[in-house]
Amino acid sequence: MMMRCIAIVMLGIACAGDASDTDTDSLVVDTGRDTEAGCDEVTVYVDGREMPQVGDRWTVLLRCDGVTLTGPMVIQVEPLSLATVEENVLTFVEEGSGVVRAQVGSFRASREVIVAR
Repeated sequence: MMMRCIAIVMLGIACAGDASDTDTDSLVVDTGRDTEAGCDEVTVYVDGREMPQVGDRWTVLLRCDGVTLTGPMVIQVEPLSLATVEENVLTFVEEGSGVVRAQVGSFRASREVIVAR
């Protein structure tokens, strides 16, 4: 019985991972390592163009070795005027360059961004 439950849970995890990787417009950027937390690679995953333009929206996720981290996420944009943040969605409102930082629990990563008009 226990082995059957473990198999069902593992199947659910495998299927959940496949569904998030089907978006062809998404890109993954390697931004750090967190070996203390059990990750070889912590990445900022965004659903959007690599080079965003004013008006573009990005859905931001944080991943540990390709697995999406869940829980409350903190997203910061520097400079603040570059984009608005609502939950885990960025809307770029100004042309320029900056940094997007994301954190879930002790996991954090950042990526540089250049926004065109």
